[in-house]
Amino acid sequence: MPNPQRARDARMKLRNSPEMRDLMVSNFPKVLLILQEKAAITCAICTSGELNAASRYLAKALAEYDLRRCKQVPDARYSPLDEVYWEEDQVLKKASSDDPLVR
Repeated sequence: MPNPQRARDARMKLRNSPEMRDLMVSNFPKVLLILQEKAAITCAICTSGELNAASRYLAKALAEYDLRRCKQVPDARYSPLDEVYWEEDQVLKKASSDDPLVR
């Protein structure tokens, strides 16, 4: 049985990797164009900010799906606290023993 903590750590590393950012940046203009064309065809009433937000979300989801499939990163249930715990763990790993851990 897969370890959920290892799966979470692998997903968080993938989400914060340079590959993910590069793939998201390359997908964003294409996704934005598709959504703008769809909004124009259907006469949808939405702002450019809404289209940008939707495009950013879809580009990130597509990039993560593609990288997870290519790198065979295991899937597990998503919890919003996963990212918080992962970031906290990274901060603790980088902190030296004499640094105060107060935010």
